[in-house]
Amino acid sequence: MSGRKKRNRLFHEKSPQKMYDEAEENFSPVKSPSSPYHMQRNLQGSARKIKDAAADWHNGILKWNSLNSEGVKIINKIANIKLERMFACQQNESEVASGDLMSPDLEPLCEALTVIVQSQEKIVRKMKSMRVMLVGVKNLEAFRCEGQGEGNTASHPLFQSWSITEFEETFKGLGEMYEKELELKKIIGQNVAHAKDRNALMMYTSSWLHQPYIEERAEILLEGMLIETGHK
Repeated sequence: MSGRKKRNRLFHEKSPQKMYDEAEENFSPVKSPSSPYHMQRNLQGSARKIKDAAADWHNGILKWNSLNSEGVKIINKIANIKLERMFACQQNESEVASGDLMSPDLEPLCEALTVIVQSQEKIVRKMKSMRVMLVGVKNLEAFRCEGQGEGNTASHPLFQSWSITEFEETFKGLGEMYEKELELKKIIGQNVAHAKDRNALMMYTSSWLHQPYIEERAEILLEGMLIETGHK
C-alpha cells in the first residue's frame, strides 16, 4: 500500500472525537511568562483582590442598570401626572403655577425615586472604595517588586497583559462616569416633580433614560477587564 493511501486510510479510520482529543493533547497555549499569576486557578494576594474587584464592578453596574430601569418607569409616571395637570390648567385657562401642577399622587413616586438614587449612591461609594483598594494593591506590588529586584511594577502584567496601571485607569474611567451620572440623577430627582412645562419634563425623562455621562466606552472597559481577569 502506498504511503498516501495509508495516510488516507488512517485519516478516515479516526473518529471526529478522537481527532479532537488528539488536537487537545497537542495544543500548547501562548503564555505570558512575565506574569506571576498567569493561568493560576487559585489566585491569592493582589491578583485575587483585583479579580474580586472586577466581579464587584460587574455586579454593581448590573444593579445600577436595574435601578435605572425602575427609575425610568417612575419618572414616566411622574411626567404623565404632570402633563395631565398642565392640560387641565390650560383647559380651565388658569395660570400654570407650581402649586397648580402638584398632585398628591406625586409624593409616593418621588419617595420611590429618592430610594433609587440613594441605592445608586451606595454603588458609587463602593466604586470609590475599590479605587482606594487598588492604590493599596499598587503600592504593595511596588514594594514586592522592589524587594525582589523586578523593577517597575507598573508595567508588569498581573494576569494576561494588563498591568496595574491599566486596571487603575479602567477603575478611574468607570468611576468618574458614574460619579457624574449620580450627580445628574440627584438633580433630576429633586426637580422633576416641580417642572412647570412639557419641555422640562421631557429633558428630565430623556436624561434619566439615556445617562449622558456614562459613555459608550464604559461597556468596552468593563468587558475588557472581565476578560483580562478570567471572568469571561
